[in-house]
Amino acid sequence: MNNPILIYQVQAFTDGKLGGSPTGVILQADRVNESQMQWIATTLNASHTAFVTAAEGQDCDINIRFFTPGGEIKNCGHATIATHFLLAMKQGTSQDYAARQKTQTGIQDVQICYQAGSISVMFEQNEIILSDVENDIVQELLALFDLSSSDLLEQYPIRLASPGANRFLLPLKSQETLAELKPTFPAMRTLCKRTKSIGCFAFTLNGSDNKWEAWGRMFAPMIGVNEDIVNGNSSGCLGAYLMRLPATGHDDNALTLTVFQGHGFGLPGKVTVKAIKNGGQIKTFVGGTAMVTGETTLDIK
Repeated sequence: MNNPILIYQVQAFTDGKLGGSPTGVILQADRVNESQMQWIATTLNASHTAFVTAAEGQDCDINIRFFTPGGEIKNCGHATIATHFLLAMKQGTSQDYAARQKTQTGIQDVQICYQAGSISVMFEQNEIILSDVENDIVQELLALFDLSSSDLLEQYPIRLASPGANRFLLPLKSQETLAELKPTFPAMRTLCKRTKSIGCFAFTLNGSDNKWEAWGRMFAPMIGVNEDIVNGNSSGCLGAYLMRLPATGHDDNALTLTVFQGHGFGLPGKVTVKAIKNGGQIKTFVGGTAMVTGETTLDIK
């Protein structure tokens, strides 16, 4: 007996009314089992699909799981934005409100704000853990991108950053170099397996003090996405990286960062990041807007 399931198609982290990352969202996924979730994500072939189920306790409003065509992942920034944007649209209120979602990395706070007729969503990341990268790993990473040390942004070291899963942060001098990157994916997979990371976020920077802009590309072959169109969690990692880096000359207790991605796909996206020092920790918040582009149904056997 077939079981039709409604899937919303949402562009997350849009830049105005343009671009963003195509995301699948299923709002009533309680009747879908794990293998069916994977089948849906593979069939839909968006980079990420979110499955929303009823809250299991009093500590959250929804449970949410994230799948790529390559498997389940613990968390996803743009699928979080897409899901709460869609829920806000369906709720139909014009009042700001807060929500809590439970993922495989724990409970996250989400803020939904209305301004000038538009909806924006911002969530608090899990703590970002930054780790040094040994020189032999750096050289291996550069080689798989066909880069040299002269392509790197001076005084900005390569780091591993994790809000739950490691990824390399690769600082580049120019947008031209960023746009021309063509990694050797078999070599990247080998390196990622050894370093227990999902991929690499390459970026360029412009800014100083407490206001920055960046342009980025996220390569994530270990989760079945060779290149993500827009990656919110990596953008938040960059905010924490800048706060921790002496080279920025950053002495304030907060910064804002706008990260532009997706231009190589013709889908320009924009991520807003806020990073705040809180004692010895840095809290990072990732936000953006979205648009619903369609609906479809799949028959689940």
